[in-house]
Amino acid sequence: MSESIRVTFFGDFIATVCESITVSSSLQHLLSTSDINCCNYEAPSKNSGIPVSKSGSTIYQSLNSPEFLEELGFNLVQMANNHMFDFDKDGFEQTASLFKKAVLAGIFYC
Repeated sequence: MSESIRVTFFGDFIATVCESITVSSSLQHLLSTSDINCCNYEAPSKNSGIPVSKSGSTIYQSLNSPEFLEELGFNLVQMANNHMFDFDKDGFEQTASLFKKAVLAGIFYC
């Protein structure tokens, strides 16, 4: 007898102000009925720092974003994308640190 596991993959997540985000009841239901919810964490979380010089936009998101995702029901976050080093190594390390705290409560990042 095999058990099934429901895995749901979402696209890019970015939020500079998590408090202004509303989540529909259908999305809340999808998150609550899936065993693994994964999204792409599109940019570093930061509260200061100097953006790197590059072509294209430089973006960041709220320091509350990891906690916000965890509260929604995300338990797997991937950070391998073109914006993760927009605020250099410091921005990435600060973001990884925020997720390391969240790991204790059940969210994993890669």
